[in-house]
This record gives sequence, C-alpha cells and structure tokens, in this order.
Amino acid sequence: MADLSNHVGKAFGAKLLAARERAELTQEQLGDLSTVNAAQISQLERGNYTPRLDTILKLAGGLNIEPCELLGNLRFKPPAIGPKKGGWVEI
Repeated sequence: MADLSNHVGKAFGAKLLAARERAELTQEQLGDLSTVNAAQISQLERGNYTPRLDTILKLAGGLNIEPCELLGNLRFKPPAIGPKKGGWVEI
C-alpha cells in the first residue's frame, strides 16, 4: 500500500502545483488564503505525502476551485480477484 500512497501523493502534488501556478499564487499566498502552512504546501507539491480531506478542501477554497479539480482523473482500480492485494491508481 505504500506504493499506492506514494503514487497518489505525487499525482496530487502535480495537480496542486499546476492549480497554484494557474492562480498565479506563491506558496505563501496560498497558505494565507487556505490556512495551510506554506511548508506543508511545499511538501504536498513535491508529493512527499497524501493530504487529508480537510486539507484538500482548504486548498481548493484558497485556490477558488472545486476540490475535484485537485483530484483530477485519479481513480483507484481494484485488482482482479485472487491472491494479489492492493490495486493501482490511474492518473
């Protein structure tokens, strides 16, 4: 599952960075608007971890976009029935 979390974190980070750049905001400005610390925004954009739902909502609010825009086309695909565990994420 660590691989899945890592993949999701990186995909989310790319979406967040693109949205912040489209909004022409610095990490500090987004931090002020969203109440999310700029250092945390930096960590998220680098894909170092996966955000909680409340963090996604705050960031979307600060960017004045819908939360689903930060998730893009992320989809979990369960594995086929059998001994293989986990799944994968489509971007």
